[in-house]
Amino acid sequence: MTDDRIDPFRADPGEIEGLLTDQPAFRERQVRQWLARGVTDPSQMTDLPLALRDRLAERLPPAPTTLRHMTADDGLTHKVLLGLEDGEAI
Repeated sequence: MTDDRIDPFRADPGEIEGLLTDQPAFRERQVRQWLARGVTDPSQMTDLPLALRDRLAERLPPAPTTLRHMTADDGLTHKVLLGLEDGEAI
């Protein structure tokens, strides 16, 4: 079996559109708005129908990083600890 997942940040417009061919035209705009906000987990795309979120989850890979910890000192500076796919952290 081949991996037919699409990296949403490297996909050309036609690839994202291809996932939504049976959907109303505005769905592509909704998905792109979520991606622009850095949301790659379809379960968090709450304005999409559940069936579409489930289908997108099969085709979009998980985010390469996860937020492990974030601190803010004075409201101007934020520090984040990101977890990588290989278990390392940055």
